[in-house]
Amino acid sequence: MMPPPPLCLIRHGQTDLGAEARFLGRLDDPLNKIGRKQASNAGRWLAKSALPPVYRSCDWQLVSSPLRRAIETAEIILSSAKLNVEKVTTEPDLAEMSFGDWEGLTTHEVKEAFPEQRRARKKDRWNYAPPGGESFAGLAARVKRWLVRLDRPTIAVCHTGTIRVVSHVIGGMTEEEAVNVHAGYCSLWLWDKGKFVSNRDLPT
Repeated sequence: MMPPPPLCLIRHGQTDLGAEARFLGRLDDPLNKIGRKQASNAGRWLAKSALPPVYRSCDWQLVSSPLRRAIETAEIILSSAKLNVEKVTTEPDLAEMSFGDWEGLTTHEVKEAFPEQRRARKKDRWNYAPPGGESFAGLAARVKRWLVRLDRPTIAVCHTGTIRVVSHVIGGMTEEEAVNVHAGYCSLWLWDKGKFVSNRDLPT
């Protein structure tokens, strides 16, 4: 597919369930105190140094997954980044992938309760969907729908799954590489010069 306009992806901040390394999926867990601080720091850093100079004057839009942890992160970023953006809009296609029966469980709990399903997922992480859940392939299909609609520079507050599939769809990673991408809380990923770079790689 054609590369999108300038695009910056930001993972939401920490939540209580997320801090326990549980499969969140569609569980609507709010930010905790640490997550709110992470979002505020991300907004200030975004305003100060995250975007290369050529992008700082762009007419950005700020969109968010419809899940509470992402919306809260986006609203905090809006108040602290001082971008020329009036409001946060939500985008259903940016919702985190559903983990179905696994939601709320840790990896260890999934291994104990669903051993065969867990082994099946390890064999094909891109295409496997937990019972009642969604695969990375399914998530990629709806994220592609969103990407082709983009017509202006966009900052999107989303989830690890989104960052992983976008890294494959436009970032050139293989499916295997993409599902192993690590995206920390409030990490920033910028589509710049034909590739994605994380906030650890961006110039300051």
